[in-house]
Amino acid sequence: MNFISSQERVDRLLSYCLQSIAKHIDRFNADNLVQIPLFLKTLLIDLLTKRGTLSSSQLQWLLHAGIQSLDLSSFEMDAETLGIVSICVALEKLDLNANKSERVEVDSEGLKRVATNCKRLRWISLRRCVRVTDDGVQELARNCRLLNTVNLGGCTRLTDASLIALAEHCPRLKSLNVSKTQVTDAGIRRLCESPAAPLLTEIHLEGCEHVTDESIELLLRTCPQLNFILFHNCPNVTSQSRLALQQLRDGHQLRQLSWTVY
Repeated sequence: MNFISSQERVDRLLSYCLQSIAKHIDRFNADNLVQIPLFLKTLLIDLLTKRGTLSSSQLQWLLHAGIQSLDLSSFEMDAETLGIVSICVALEKLDLNANKSERVEVDSEGLKRVATNCKRLRWISLRRCVRVTDDGVQELARNCRLLNTVNLGGCTRLTDASLIALAEHCPRLKSLNVSKTQVTDAGIRRLCESPAAPLLTEIHLEGCEHVTDESIELLLRTCPQLNFILFHNCPNVTSQSRLALQQLRDGHQLRQLSWTVY
């Protein structure tokens, strides 16, 4: 005979409650949603966003100040979403990735609202949020100095100003994606001169048309913890970088390399 522990019974009951609420979420009005215990709200948001069945109004009533992680990569956002998210003052991880195509609902004004209130952020992904500009990232860097992982890949309007702001204000930065942005050697140089350089373990530079061999050599020389570097489709990177890699790779535990030499 199989015995079920008390904890297993509690876990099964909790799972049943979550599935039942999620299945009938449209039957709940604002007053009902507000009264749900906070820990259940957090679990519901995670479940419903993964299913793609959470509406903006439901998100508004389920969000609360204690949430630490929020994945909205599959959520149908609107102009008000980031304003709603900004109440989450304990937020440490925010995923706004555009999974399928460019995301136009996320702009710098919304990002500023998040940055002003969510100062505990350590991890943020804005991949393919094409309306984000330098002033939004600058505000993010100034206010969220605990950031260690930042994904700005495909934010095509960004320039060295964003990279410099992160270098100046985010000394714990370990992972950075600036692929398909307008960053140049000047921005990479500032990053390599910053307090974050000794800690940097991962950088993505794919499709950065203004990056040259100088950036690759600087990163290899000044970032001893670097073990993941991608710089393919950078037309101004030549075989000189490959030689630099061969000469300096003994000092790095490089886990993944990807590049195209022109």
